[in-house]
Amino acid sequence: MKWFRQLKENIYNLITFFPVVWKFRPYDYWFLMELEKTAMLEMRNYYEQSHIVISDVDSARYLRLAVNLLRQIDKVTDYWAYEYKVNQPILYINMKNAPKGSIWEKKANDRLFQYDWYEEKCWRLYWKIREEKTKSWWN
Repeated sequence: MKWFRQLKENIYNLITFFPVVWKFRPYDYWFLMELEKTAMLEMRNYYEQSHIVISDVDSARYLRLAVNLLRQIDKVTDYWAYEYKVNQPILYINMKNAPKGSIWEKKANDRLFQYDWYEEKCWRLYWKIREEKTKSWWN
């Protein structure tokens, strides 16, 4: 019966990853991020249901945050394109913590720079989570 459960899991994985792999192109980093996001979603679902270890809840929380950050990074370009057409701000971006004396501080009112700053903050937090938490995502 163990082989049947593994077969079932493998078929599920094929169905889950097929759309992402089908769209994969080796010329852009975002396709790699889509693969990673899909894997993280599956891991998050597993950790939310599995309570083998106390840290599973923490792992699910950080995976959820990492996936949300990837979604926000993906949306930043869409926000900017839409805002440019409609000429209305869509997303509030806090520029108060921009490094002092930097180009970010000088261009704090420029929306394009604000979106770049927001994207950079999301990337930094995403990689910080990956660096510090990835080794604890195992069961």
